[in-house]
Amino acid sequence: MMKCPLLVSTILCIGYLTDVNEAWLFTRPSSICQNNQNADPLIQGDNHNAVRNFLRVISDKGGFDLIGDTLLQTGGCRRTISEDKHRKGRFYNDRMWTLDCWEPAECTIAEDGMFFKLIPVSTRTSLSVKARTVLLPLDEHETSSYTFLPMVTRDNILFVTAMLTGCSFFVAKPNNMNCNLVVIHTNYRCQDTSATGTDYNHLQAMAVLEEVQSTNPSCRYHIDRRWAVDYWRSAIEAAGHDYRRKIYYYSIDNGADFLYGSYLSGRWQFCIKIARPNAPSETCFFI
Repeated sequence: MMKCPLLVSTILCIGYLTDVNEAWLFTRPSSICQNNQNADPLIQGDNHNAVRNFLRVISDKGGFDLIGDTLLQTGGCRRTISEDKHRKGRFYNDRMWTLDCWEPAECTIAEDGMFFKLIPVSTRTSLSVKARTVLLPLDEHETSSYTFLPMVTRDNILFVTAMLTGCSFFVAKPNNMNCNLVVIHTNYRCQDTSATGTDYNHLQAMAVLEEVQSTNPSCRYHIDRRWAVDYWRSAIEAAGHDYRRKIYYYSIDNGADFLYGSYLSGRWQFCIKIARPNAPSETCFFI
């Protein structure tokens, strides 16, 4: 399915602006981050076989690492999509949260030995096992990253985010099928293994949803699924969230976990896989 790229202008601002609730640090007037428009035209996706084959590769892979998802890695896709990131502050629950909204940004993900490499879609590669994927990076500690995925589309879509090393990941579902799915990667006190009390990652996600709903009031959201590290479990369970039966607790005792999603045959599925040799099979949930 052919799609035409949007022509947008970029305004770069240096430093933080005084009223972070009103001003974007990186601004595109037509950005989905400002109006929660339909995400479908912004994502090209890949053919059914490419997505299906890469899902099979992920399932069969033992120990591996994800590279190209940070600014530190030369030649990686993250370095080429900086203009797709929009930072904003949101005051929620008596504090200011830093939110990084990403316009849906696509990369090529390719198998290279014990690595999954994320490279720009414009970069030619001799690696044969590859697919186009939406990438949601997570750049800094104590921030939230989020992006939009079409709830319904004719495309086949692969999605990946930064490895889970103590963070939480949320899928927020709309009450209207014409609205987008919102995926959120939160990162507040994620390395605090003695975590008790406030479930800060939940508050980060709620700040994101409040922001998203303010840009398009016709789209209301609820958390449909969450992945959280097990040492935050007592704090999360004590909070009694209405989605408490839809939380998957993962462990980082044996390294990082890889979270990815796919849209095939008219339905979204999100999976988590331990990125080490001889690990159990991935655990997946339909949305």
